[in-house]
Amino acid sequence: MPAEGNDFFIEVARGIDQASDELADYGLSVSVQTMKGYCAETQIRQVRDLIAEGVHGLAIVPIDCPSIRKLFDDLAGRNLPVIAFNTDITDGRRLCYIGNDYLHSGRIAAGVLGLASGGAALDTLIVTGSTQVLGHNQRIAGFHTTIRSHYPWIKIIDIEENQDDDETSYRHIESILTTGKQFQALYLTAGGVAGACRALEAHNLGGAVKVICFDQVSSATRYHQSGLITASIGQDPYQQGYQAVKRLFDYLLDGTLPPDKIITRNEIMIREHFPEQCP
Repeated sequence: MPAEGNDFFIEVARGIDQASDELADYGLSVSVQTMKGYCAETQIRQVRDLIAEGVHGLAIVPIDCPSIRKLFDDLAGRNLPVIAFNTDITDGRRLCYIGNDYLHSGRIAAGVLGLASGGAALDTLIVTGSTQVLGHNQRIAGFHTTIRSHYPWIKIIDIEENQDDDETSYRHIESILTTGKQFQALYLTAGGVAGACRALEAHNLGGAVKVICFDQVSSATRYHQSGLITASIGQDPYQQGYQAVKRLFDYLLDGTLPPDKIITRNEIMIREHFPEQCP
């Protein structure tokens, strides 16, 4: 999983560890490979390393590109069960998908921003993790179709990639603001939330720009508490990690087939959701 430098995966890892502990007495052992960002070559190498270790099944946060789709097909041909979790893959052969309904969460993000706008025109900058991640693309698609249908006063002015990295996020926003380009809303489809908020704060734009993002990570908590983040949408990362291990174990144990998709819940979080800062 692309967990390095991305606090979102702390809760995913907690779910993995919990399931691993519960099933350890049944002979389960878990080996974890992490990476920073989205590099298909790295993901393929890590899968090969795990196969060399002798794993009986794989849970993967897949990069959605031809070489990874082929990898999924090759693994299926070897009868090695694979679960895609956190994000799915296009037309790849896998046992099941466990994670967010990204199209739905993109529609929710558009609805929240539409309500928060009060009908005022908003030029909106989108910062996404990677165009090689199916879920990130689906969040943009869900957002776009919803504003077009219900909130036409919201206009997308540009889309930037940040590889779920706070420093990259900061540099993108800082560069845009330094050139004098204006936007009234910021939609972040994945990680790098704290970096983007830090750039807005540096330009005294806290509250002036409506920020819609996803998940609750420690690095961005103070921006939730201060109200700089208008709203965030959670996706239950703990269950994504827990269910990936549990469903793979059940299949390996006695052939229990999981549903094709296990969708974790969306949860809209506003400032009042977060405990106030201690004085």
